[in-house]
Amino acid sequence: MSYCVTRLPYNATEKAELIKYYRLALPQYVYENIAKKSHPFGPYQLPAVDLQEGLNKIESKKYTNDAEMQEDFYQLFAQLHDAHTPYHKPNYYYNYYTLQPISIMSTLYNNAQVIKISSVDKSEVEAYATLYNESSQPDFDVEGWQITEIDGVPALDALRSFADNNIGVLKDNGSRFNLAVSGYKTGRGWFIFRPMGVFGVPTKQSVTYTLQNPSTQAKKKVTYNWIGMNIDGSKMTTSTVQGKNFETIFQKLLDHFIRQELYKKPNAVEFFDSYSTSASVLRINTFSGRDDDFTSQFANNITKALTTFTQSKREKLIIDLTGNGGGSICLGYSLLRYLFPSNVTAFEGQGPHQEGIYRARHSSLTNVLATVSASMLKFNPSYNSFLDPTQFYNSKTRRQFMDASWLSNKEDTVLGDMSQSIYRGCASMYTYFPASGISFQIDPKNLIVVSQGYCGSTCAVFTSYIQAHKLAKTVALGGYYNKAQQLFAFPGGQVGDVGDYIELADSLKIHSKYESAIEPLIPRVPTSGRYNSTGFTYLSIWPWNKDDPSHLPLEYTFVPADYSIMYPGHPTDYQSIYSRILKVTA
Repeated sequence: MSYCVTRLPYNATEKAELIKYYRLALPQYVYENIAKKSHPFGPYQLPAVDLQEGLNKIESKKYTNDAEMQEDFYQLFAQLHDAHTPYHKPNYYYNYYTLQPISIMSTLYNNAQVIKISSVDKSEVEAYATLYNESSQPDFDVEGWQITEIDGVPALDALRSFADNNIGVLKDNGSRFNLAVSGYKTGRGWFIFRPMGVFGVPTKQSVTYTLQNPSTQAKKKVTYNWIGMNIDGSKMTTSTVQGKNFETIFQKLLDHFIRQELYKKPNAVEFFDSYSTSASVLRINTFSGRDDDFTSQFANNITKALTTFTQSKREKLIIDLTGNGGGSICLGYSLLRYLFPSNVTAFEGQGPHQEGIYRARHSSLTNVLATVSASMLKFNPSYNSFLDPTQFYNSKTRRQFMDASWLSNKEDTVLGDMSQSIYRGCASMYTYFPASGISFQIDPKNLIVVSQGYCGSTCAVFTSYIQAHKLAKTVALGGYYNKAQQLFAFPGGQVGDVGDYIELADSLKIHSKYESAIEPLIPRVPTSGRYNSTGFTYLSIWPWNKDDPSHLPLEYTFVPADYSIMYPGHPTDYQSIYSRILKVTA
């Protein structure tokens, strides 16, 4: 695996182009300045991250291979703990995975947090035996045993260190720990299942676990080598017996990963009417879809589920947002409007979207593009772009913008020079749902919203609104015992794509009078063809009811769940999880 991942040569020209690309892209990133200082975040402390200084260090460093350079770029952006603004390695690296043939979980035992081996997978054990044709195979009779040490380090400390030093994505340490141990929602955490598009090759060939049987107190050590896999099986040879064996094992592992939802995603909406005699469960796995058909189907599935819940006369509803990475922000606002009639006025088109206060960073490129986009509307009223002023409304007067003043009228904020406060028009999407209160109403004491901390982007805005208005009880799963944990992560505000800036800039350059002003500001991806444009947060959202430019944005605001509970068992044992939730919130 190390040979496969590190065999690509280092390209100094490509590095120089990458650095230039990021230096031109970062002025649009709303959190570049605030990230330079360390900030308290609930029981934790966010590190200071100077992206420009990090680029300087990469620029001055010589690398022995491409993988080393990729890892430095990745780690620089991972320190932001902002899933909206990651570094993406070239696609080549995403073909490779390393894994251990076990799954682990975190739970309570005798009122203390412990790590256990939750399962040993037969497909992976078979692959292990084929790859490592040793005279004696390791001891796989370990299911249910507690892990007391990992490579000589207390297990909890080893996993904490891995989560803190290797997993970006989330600012809440407890939520990152969940990703390390149990993953998004599959039970396979990143400590034992590592995509090389995210992590480097393990520095050691094997991992040694010190185990203790919780029933007999017997102790033993087991050592497992890493299993490496390239999911692109197109180059696999079948001309030998060994090659055919590898091909069979490869297909079994791939099928195994799909069954575990490591590749295949669940439906956007799932409803379970009778998890108990008094409660139903509504899982919302994503707010993301490609077209109006998705939006219509999403709204219909939600409406049907909640109508069924109302007719069932069950008292409590659990909304499970575990692993929801977000999607359409207007869809999130529309669902809030439908769910909570007490927070909706009787006026047409009014709703939660008007409470979402956003600001964009004032930069040379954004200023030029916003100005030109606004001027284009005078000649072509149907013209639209992601910086089109007519999609924004003044948060104080609620008047629609017709020019670039939404951006050019700057405010001095904790993030630096930003646009004035705005909200985004979403009223047209409200029509996908029935009138608020018609088919569903619930007392906040009977509504429970739950996640394991990975509820991001639109999901974070959705959840934080519920928390700010005290519309439900909230429960965060996993994390660290007796530590407050967030229900949501990376609310950001609005994620953009550098490619959107490039496309808009290129479309405006056809008007020759703008070309000289725009071209020097455009971030261009490297010419090697290995990179796509990257995402980043270009609109920041402020906490609800706090339209104060000196206040920290929601991204940097720790909002603990009402209850933080450990998993009662396996993280996919939903019956036990929901029973525990109903008990602690009773």
